[in-house]
Amino acid sequence: MAKEKNIPPFGEGLFNPFKGMNNPVFDMKTLTVAVEATQSIMALQNQYLKNIFEQWNKGMKNCLSQIPLEEKMTCQSESTKVMVDKTVEHARDINAIIEKSNEKVVESLQKHFKKGLDESADVTKKMKEES
Repeated sequence: MAKEKNIPPFGEGLFNPFKGMNNPVFDMKTLTVAVEATQSIMALQNQYLKNIFEQWNKGMKNCLSQIPLEEKMTCQSESTKVMVDKTVEHARDINAIIEKSNEKVVESLQKHFKKGLDESADVTKKMKEES
């Protein structure tokens, strides 16, 4: 009687060499750190803008006290200019921080992706050698 071979279902062991590989695209630690950094930056930006508008409100109240109309208008325009200047400066600072953060994330993803490709090449070489 012929020996029966134990043949696994089609494709069952096909992906076994890839089980130990890390998927660089879904590196959750890096992505989580990036999201948390962005959220903290946005919270700081919200607080900063709130402070600017509170300062502007105080300045407007001071300007609108019993002062002649021409002085009120001058005070209001100066206060508005200061607020706009601070907001623009803050937006530039935030954009610079976000740009640096994004560069770090991209570098990390590239590093992990390269590592994954290297692992894939090694696994492919091993599979060819075993064949």
